[in-house]
Amino acid sequence: MRSIDESEFDEWSVEYTAARNLIDETKDSRMAEVGAKLEKNLKFIGVTAVEDRLQDGVPDTISIIKQAGIRVWVLTGDKTE
Repeated sequence: MRSIDESEFDEWSVEYTAARNLIDETKDSRMAEVGAKLEKNLKFIGVTAVEDRLQDGVPDTISIIKQAGIRVWVLTGDKTE
C-alpha cells in the first residue's frame, strides 16, 4: 500500500483544481488524466454492493462521495441501461 504525503497531495490538488475549472472541451479528459496520476498502486479499503434499485439516500451519498473527488464506479451484471 502506498501513502500519499501532504506535499504530493497539495501539488496534485492544485493541478486537479485547475483541470476541474477548465471551461472547454478538454475538461473531462484533463480531469481523468490528472486523477489517474494519483490513482495508481492503491489498495481498495472499502467495496460495497447494493440492489439494482437505489436504496434511500444512495443518490445523495454517491453525490457527496463524488464531490469529495473520489471516483465511483457503478457495475451492473444483468442490465444494459
